[in-house]
Amino acid sequence: MASDQGLVRATACAIVDKLNSGDITPLDLLDVLERRIADVDGQVNALPTLCFDRARSHAKELMKEAGRRSRACLAGMPLPIKDLTAVEGVLTTQGSPIYKDNIPPVPISWSNISNITAV
Repeated sequence: MASDQGLVRATACAIVDKLNSGDITPLDLLDVLERRIADVDGQVNALPTLCFDRARSHAKELMKEAGRRSRACLAGMPLPIKDLTAVEGVLTTQGSPIYKDNIPPVPISWSNISNITAV
C-alpha cells in the first residue's frame, strides 16, 4: 500500500485508480484519513463530527459487492461531508454552538451519495 503521505497528497483520480486496481481498499483509505484528521483537525476544527464506524460498515459492504457489480465512479473513496449539510442520524452543528445538539429531521439523501459508492 502507498504511504499515508502519498495517499494524502494524491489526486482523487489517482486514488480511484488505486481502488479499482486493488492496490488499496476503502478501509485502507479510512485508516489514512482517520490518522490525518487526528494529526491536523485539532488546529483547524474542520470536521467536528466523525462517522468512521458508519463509513467502515459501508466500505465493508462495498467490498463484498465488488465482485458482483462495479463500484461506480468513486470506487469506495471516502467523501467527507461538512457539518453544514444535513445527513440522516448525524450531528449537524452548521458551524455554530447554537446547533451543538442538532440532528436534523430532514437529511440529504445518503442513498444518492452512496450510489456513487463513496464511504
